[in-house]
Amino acid sequence: MEEQMPFRIASQETCSVRGKRCPGRGSGSVHRGKTAAAVCTTAAVFYFPSACEPQAGNIQRKEEIGMKNKKTWLAVGAVVLAAALMLGAWFAFGPQAAAGEKDIVISVKYADGKTERFEVSTDAEFLKEAAQEVLTLEGEQGPYGFTLYSVNGVAADFSKDSTYWAVYVDGEYGQYGLDMQPVEDGREYTFAHEKY
Repeated sequence: MEEQMPFRIASQETCSVRGKRCPGRGSGSVHRGKTAAAVCTTAAVFYFPSACEPQAGNIQRKEEIGMKNKKTWLAVGAVVLAAALMLGAWFAFGPQAAAGEKDIVISVKYADGKTERFEVSTDAEFLKEAAQEVLTLEGEQGPYGFTLYSVNGVAADFSKDSTYWAVYVDGEYGQYGLDMQPVEDGREYTFAHEKY
């Protein structure tokens, strides 16, 4: 390793090294590194080992910035890893649709208390597809799944009167969206018009 020799520049406000201006270099500045020439405001020419080296305070600041960058990248990496693990868990443990024919019951409970009940034999894997065999569903596909607006022409508008269509599986509130709820043999799926 080449030995680096510091040289002190007696008195100047700024110095210029290899055409670069290095402001804020006061009396007694130390320059280190390989060969370069400094021309100072005193017009003296000194030969010293390197371009303007940051002072000790600047070195500490650069180290702090470097640590912040490392922490930021570590945080980003942790978030990406967590998202990948959650996605993997979703596919491994999320709703699993069963293939083949299933016999299910689909019920509709309207706001006025009227109820319709349909016994359905279906090959559908998810509830939306199975329900469309006997019901008229209106809604839209969004980034979080299918949003149900009306069943058999009866609309629910949460923004107007706080009503919505809830989905129950064997009397328990459904845990998945209509297009992600697996259809299982022997279960009853209920669409209920409810008010929040």
